[in-house]
Amino acid sequence: MARIAIYVSDEHEDPDNQLPQLRAWCAAGVHSVTEVFVDHGIAADLARREPARRPRFSGLYKQVPLRQFDCVLAWSMAEFFREGLEGMLYTLQQLENADVSFHSYTEPGLSSDKGLLVVITALAAQERAWRSEQTRIGMQRARERGSQIGRQRISAATEARIRAALAPGDQGMGRIARKFGVAVGTVHRIAHEAKAAPVRDPVWR
Repeated sequence: MARIAIYVSDEHEDPDNQLPQLRAWCAAGVHSVTEVFVDHGIAADLARREPARRPRFSGLYKQVPLRQFDCVLAWSMAEFFREGLEGMLYTLQQLENADVSFHSYTEPGLSSDKGLLVVITALAAQERAWRSEQTRIGMQRARERGSQIGRQRISAATEARIRAALAPGDQGMGRIARKFGVAVGTVHRIAHEAKAAPVRDPVWR
């Protein structure tokens, strides 16, 4: 049996929807609810810039060193943490120092009662996935606007001249790159493609 402090806000989900399920979770585990902290109308971006705008969160956080509860229960990590990965880890460490765990109702794998190292690993993976998704979305939007993604390929004529300059083998790739105003990697690519191209037998007429 543990003493639970419940934290909810209306940023992502209506507290009236969260609280019955959170209380049921406590009852199923024979845990006691010491206090419920509810913040209303606090946008995530504003809460990150001005933490004091979440008064009930601040009240809960001030009670952590007093050890009036053993675990903080929230609907999700995003509902409780608003400071990015670094801020999450700092807050989790402060909770752990006071022997207070954190449990995410909808993400039990991200709960510190599983061990802080488990949470750190999961959060790092989650942030990588999030950044990858944001990059994918950004590139897709750029394509839809007709923007060039990545290095623009050189013209076929310039590529042919570079291939001709490479053929004698008497010039370094850096010199050729400077001569044609391209990256050395481009010259390497053309040279590699030229070597990989199949050699055709002459056709005798």
